[in-house]
Amino acid sequence: MPAPKVDVVADLQELGRAAARQLARFLLKKPNAVMALPTGRTPEPLYAELVHLYRAGLLDFSQVHILQLDEVHGLPPGHPRSFQAHLTQHLIAHVNVSPERFYTLPSQLDDPNEACAAYERQIEALGGLDLVVLGIGTNGHLAFNEPGTPFHRDTHLTELTPETREALRETFGIEPPPDQALTMGLRTIMRARCVLLLAAGKKKAPAVANALQGSITPEVPASVLQLHPSLHVILDASAATQLVDTATSLQQTGPAVRPH
Repeated sequence: MPAPKVDVVADLQELGRAAARQLARFLLKKPNAVMALPTGRTPEPLYAELVHLYRAGLLDFSQVHILQLDEVHGLPPGHPRSFQAHLTQHLIAHVNVSPERFYTLPSQLDDPNEACAAYERQIEALGGLDLVVLGIGTNGHLAFNEPGTPFHRDTHLTELTPETREALRETFGIEPPPDQALTMGLRTIMRARCVLLLAAGKKKAPAVANALQGSITPEVPASVLQLHPSLHVILDASAATQLVDTATSLQQTGPAVRPH
């Protein structure tokens, strides 16, 4: 199995530009790509750069399918602190994504298990995920797959750890922070044809090292990515400080995630 490509860049802004170049190459080769996208501070520069490329006439999102990676549970529909609202604010509202090609996880619903099953059916109907863009939590979680989540889980409703709840309070200002969230499962993520992992900041360095170089264990959910056949990692310098003996590149030398 090929080793993941790991690029280390100077800072968060350069991380956004580097990630945008990868997505742009991907979309130029496959304009109807099916992508799952995250929310949070780390991908915001990526989305800003994608909007810039779109406004410059270099990208077209009209055929792209975009799916939410996860969503907090319990907020009323359309709540301004929802992940759907965040993704809309930073990307969807500024590019020509067709509304019927933006697939969301409901933040409030009576039957979350059926909603999750329906989401999996939607992914299957689209032909599967071409690309998943991920961040990583300080506890090694992917999306809202918290430590201890079985690797075989599909999209599901999950209980959030106190650490994740506090991060939601700090990043999104949700008061009180939710106890639960809906998330693509680790099996859902691993079935994607390509994965792009982004991490920035010194606080993420231990999680990055454990995920990429530690044991593959459900206690570090992101460690399962070591088994993915097409993984590209982009880190800022601070997030890469605890990596050992890893071949890294300070420049983008070409597309690492390629449409199949």
